[in-house]
Amino acid sequence: MRNIEDRKKAEDELKYANELLSQVGVMARIGAWELRAEDNLLFWSPVTRIILGVDASYVPNLPETFLFFPIGDTRQSIISSLENAFTKGVEFDLEAKINTVDRGLIWVRIKGIPVFENAKVVKLRGLFQDINEIKKAELMLKDYTHELRESNTAKDKLFSIIAHDLRSPFNAFLNLTEILNQEFNSFSDEEIKKLTETIYSSALNINDLINNLLEWSRLQRGRLVPQPSTVLVKDLVLKAIESVRLQLDGKSIKVKVLIDETFIARVDVEMTSTVLRNLLSNACKFTHKEGEINISLIKNESHFYLDVADSGIGIPALMQSELFEISDSKGRRGTEGEKSSGLGLMLCKELTELQGGSIRLRETSSQGSCFRITMPLNV
Repeated sequence: MRNIEDRKKAEDELKYANELLSQVGVMARIGAWELRAEDNLLFWSPVTRIILGVDASYVPNLPETFLFFPIGDTRQSIISSLENAFTKGVEFDLEAKINTVDRGLIWVRIKGIPVFENAKVVKLRGLFQDINEIKKAELMLKDYTHELRESNTAKDKLFSIIAHDLRSPFNAFLNLTEILNQEFNSFSDEEIKKLTETIYSSALNINDLINNLLEWSRLQRGRLVPQPSTVLVKDLVLKAIESVRLQLDGKSIKVKVLIDETFIARVDVEMTSTVLRNLLSNACKFTHKEGEINISLIKNESHFYLDVADSGIGIPALMQSELFEISDSKGRRGTEGEKSSGLGLMLCKELTELQGGSIRLRETSSQGSCFRITMPLNV
């Protein structure tokens, strides 16, 4: 009687352990499988069937199982792993994408262990785990880490460029003011005028760079939110021209505005003004004295296009792919030695896209360049 009770208790405990193990497998999305060597007879546990999306009546076999794996390296990898396990007794542990019946492609982990009898592999046993959510989170984290690393590298590079570009006009500013302070009485009126013009030019460069840097900083911190309002576009353009008037007059550059005086659009005034100011400033830097800048506008039913074209020296082919990115190659000098960090065009791109628009280099040659701003017609 005692033996019967002990056996019953042991059977109940074993049944409970099996049920618990089964529940854990379901919760952890871990199934089991077994493959016999002599006849390739394949067994799948209920959780394995759930993961693959097949019902309980499905009879698995090895050739059809391979079809669950995408053609190419993934399928070849599982085939090679099975061959090595049977012929060499090598365990395997793979992560792969697999085609399920009900969910399409998902990530799974497949682990296989050889079972030996008389030093010969007679079967393989293993685990089959759904790791799709874990893998997606892992890949997202990897992408985020990569983006963060690239962002930090880009910012470091940008600050290095800015520090270099800021130092040059600032040093010139300091040196010239020191000369004026110490030797003012020895200069003629004409020499003093030339020195003050150079000082003023350095001050303009510093001011321009600082303004762009502050604007870019606000963008990076997410502080800039478009505040669209309805404006006369020609008035906006004319005000932008006046903001660089001294720069234009210094090189006797004429600006022609070919925009209908009645054309209105809904844009963020400050952002759009910054974009126009930077485009005009760049056009001025890379245009010879007595050159010309043309600003024109066309529209269709959904967008308007603002072109800023100059008669300058054009943009080298090697620089064109990096115009709106952080790059050392963009810091070239203008026709009168003006410095350019390239930050302005980055700002133009971000501020335009923030408003749902875009900017691109429309054309360039040794006769000049044209940048096109595309904006939605939200009036």
